[in-house]
Amino acid sequence: MSALSPLALLIGCLYSAMCVGMIVYQIWSVQDDSQGLLGDESGAQYARITPLNSVIHIIIDSGLGYTLVSLTLFFSQVACSNSLYITSGAVSLYKYIY
Repeated sequence: MSALSPLALLIGCLYSAMCVGMIVYQIWSVQDDSQGLLGDESGAQYARITPLNSVIHIIIDSGLGYTLVSLTLFFSQVACSNSLYITSGAVSLYKYIY
């Protein structure tokens, strides 16, 4: 049995995507709720870039990057490719950086 089970890799990818989605939704809902407190609810105000938009972009970018690298590792494992060693190193490096 391999140390990296394809099912465990797939569950990890799905879990990562789900967690990023839930975190972004919570930040977005807080931002959406606070818009009414800052003034009138004109369309121009909603188009304004806020600090929370930057946070949402950073979380989406890093979460998407990790999920894509994990999916690449999953497909490498399923295909029994030698690229498995490269992608597993990238996943462990990505976890170390972030």
